[in-house]
Amino acid sequence: MMMSIICIASLLVITLSGPPKIWANKPVAPIEPSKAHIRVSSEVDDLLKNVYKSESEKDWTNAVKNYQKALELYPQYVVNQSLWEKDKDSSLYWGVRYFCLNAIRNMPAEARKIYNETFSQLAKHLSDSACKIDPSTNSVWYLDIDKLAQITERYPFCKEAERALLILIDWYLEQADLYLAYRYYKQLIWLYPSYQNEITLPANTIINSLLVKPDETSKEGWFSYGGNNDRSKVMTVKGSGEQFSLCGYFDLPTDTMKLARPPLIDPLIRTGRKIEEPIPFFPVIKDGSLYLSGGNGIYVLSLPEDVSKEPMLLPLKWKFEIPLEENLQLFPEERAINTATVSDENERLYVPLITSFEKHERKLGFLTVKYPFPRRTLFAFNTRNGRILWDTAKDESLKHMLFPIAPLEEEQVLYVAGINMPNQTDVPEHYILAMNPQNAEVYFKTFVASGILETNLFNNPTREPIASAITVDSDNIYYCSQMGVIAAVDKHLGLLKWLKKYPQYYIPPTWPDYIPPRLPLRWINNPIIKISEPIYNRSAIIVTCIDSPFLYIISTENGEELWRWNADETELGNIRYILGLRDGLLVISGETAIVCLNLTKNGKIEWIITGHGISGKGAVCDNNKVYVPTNQAILEIGLKSGKLLNIHQLNKNTGHLLLADNLMVITSLNRLAIYRIKE
Repeated sequence: MMMSIICIASLLVITLSGPPKIWANKPVAPIEPSKAHIRVSSEVDDLLKNVYKSESEKDWTNAVKNYQKALELYPQYVVNQSLWEKDKDSSLYWGVRYFCLNAIRNMPAEARKIYNETFSQLAKHLSDSACKIDPSTNSVWYLDIDKLAQITERYPFCKEAERALLILIDWYLEQADLYLAYRYYKQLIWLYPSYQNEITLPANTIINSLLVKPDETSKEGWFSYGGNNDRSKVMTVKGSGEQFSLCGYFDLPTDTMKLARPPLIDPLIRTGRKIEEPIPFFPVIKDGSLYLSGGNGIYVLSLPEDVSKEPMLLPLKWKFEIPLEENLQLFPEERAINTATVSDENERLYVPLITSFEKHERKLGFLTVKYPFPRRTLFAFNTRNGRILWDTAKDESLKHMLFPIAPLEEEQVLYVAGINMPNQTDVPEHYILAMNPQNAEVYFKTFVASGILETNLFNNPTREPIASAITVDSDNIYYCSQMGVIAAVDKHLGLLKWLKKYPQYYIPPTWPDYIPPRLPLRWINNPIIKISEPIYNRSAIIVTCIDSPFLYIISTENGEELWRWNADETELGNIRYILGLRDGLLVISGETAIVCLNLTKNGKIEWIITGHGISGKGAVCDNNKVYVPTNQAILEIGLKSGKLLNIHQLNKNTGHLLLADNLMVITSLNRLAIYRIKE
């Protein structure tokens, strides 16, 4: 009888070979330069080298011609400035289109005039066929919107492009398409800064209404993984937060457990001791409801109204589950984060769910080896009744896209990280997408990078591709591919601004040792955090990468690395969480320690607490305290002093913490529990 075995050969090889060094208690994993694939070209490098030479000689004609050629032929590529300026960071790249547009807009007026004279005839020819005006009435009687958009893309600094942008803004406002009206408005004032104060639009009020941010101070507001769009929010605690009493619970579904819980043998091999890994469930709270994603299902629960009564089973408002095959065992994947996002107005819930499994089969004599590979689809639900509003699997242009983590919504636009991977053995391509939250229409899709996953003996991936939770701040979207690349994308225009390659953990080849490659986990999939106050006199973000030991502080302006910290040099253990940033103090926990770094003092270690086994992600709160879960207790630590103020014994398994107002939510191995925070 034919036997179906999942990864049996890989499992046997690991068992026989013993634990790899990278899983030892003291990290010794080697690192290597990023091997991520990005779109570079020697042709565009040569073009921009010539531009640099022409500008230094003030040969503006040749400079604008080469810029224009790069814009037309290589708009989706990236370029490294160290090719012509040797003192530049060779790991830092700029998006060609953004780089060229920014360079031309900052050229002297003489050069801009030459650009207009050189390309105005071509732009005028396109403009004449795009817009017809009746001279007797001075009214437009024919308009080709697509051609007008082409003018703005192909000849952005010609007078015709300036005119086309003004027409496009008015036209989309008349059509009530606020996103595209605002997009062309932002493009206009960026390419032509003089319009910033001079432009008068008939619907300025409507456009400005898009800039209104959600009320992040509202009760129980923790509507996305990381709290808010720029991830700067800290959790709130009402009162002193010194006592916790159980007031509600919800048993986690069996199917979800089967997916998220690693096999018993896996932690035994890695650490030599039995450890229950934290389940990567991160619920969100908004307006009296708790949303819990379990990988293949979403559960919407009512928060307890009267927290003074006996503990209650949390009422289930509605749920949506996708049936999975019985006895299905996946590769253990602690990097996947099961979470959701609630829209600003609390009307829509966005959640990626596993909808199917691709099984690539390989015959090995009388054995059939199967490799289940989860495909995650992005869903939008009505928050009140659970009705499906849309899902990406039904869109022909998105059916091959995987959506590993929940999106963000801002200014009536949905921003999400997607991975194009039609088949399990294809190279995953990472994209940033902007979508219409009403119907999932794609506004732009920007390629970031691609990279090979770890593979087993049979050249099949040993895990699914993972995307970081994106962060949105000001005009930028920040993203870490978790494959060797950190990037910033303009959220209005979809242009790749900058891209930085970072050193990764070394993945040993399968051949000739037959040791299945497996990255150490180290960092959990932490959101990228925007630092509220300038650091080193620069606007900056904090980035951790699951495939690198380093924590980075990166300039938001150009991607320059301002500071890095090697977490492998501190005894933190394997799974590391960023708990929060407040008043320049950044708190990080591992399996065995909690460390506080003072970013105002160049990352000096302010305090370290050891001797406690950490069971999940804790939190930095607005009462200047840090709460960290251990096996059956919660540690209460003074943020500034580092003193252990209290150990709250719960007599229940603990896990990831979510604190909102007077409630603390704990997702443990088999149960979600809610505690009342008492004075």
